Amino acid sequence: MVITSQAQDAPVSLSGLFAASSDSEADEFENEFEIQNISIGDDKYRIRVFSFHEANANKVWPGMFSLADFMDSHVRYSTGRIMELGAATGALAIHLRSSPRNYDVMTSDICDDGAVAANIEFNSILNGQAIGCHYAHTWEHPIYNVPILGQSQCDSRVAPMERSWKRCSRSSR
Repeated sequence: MVITSQAQDAPVSLSGLFAASSDSEADEFENEFEIQNISIGDDKYRIRVFSFHEANANKVWPGMFSLADFMDSHVRYSTGRIMELGAATGALAIHLRSSPRNYDVMTSDICDDGAVAANIEFNSILNGQAIGCHYAHTWEHPIYNVPILGQSQCDSRVAPMERSWKRCSRSSR
């Protein structure tokens, strides 16, 4: 199913509200998804959204459109690195990596055994992009001073993220 919209909720599955009719059915869960066509400015993207994720990393959030518009209208932010916290589907990162913007974007979202990262990879490929860097991290311990990545006085909690970014940057060359 393809939906064309600027902001669209993920498909909703109510199957979890009803008891399974057998033991084997109780262990089965098929997370439904759909591919949505979204527009950010004049750009069009295809984004896979799921019906369920325990941390709501399953949809294109309405605030993403506002942030994308802001970034597009403020050229002074057109160089350097960006870390997208709570990337969910990766739609913003995909937009910011695309031409003519070409930002260096690392996505980050909940540490969930790779489901969010895999969906961001899927969406990147679906939109003809190389797979970008992703840092799985549950942000219960915030990292301060993220904008100073690469400087020697970074918060020590930034070090694993910075190593991940450098490793990913080297492998994509």
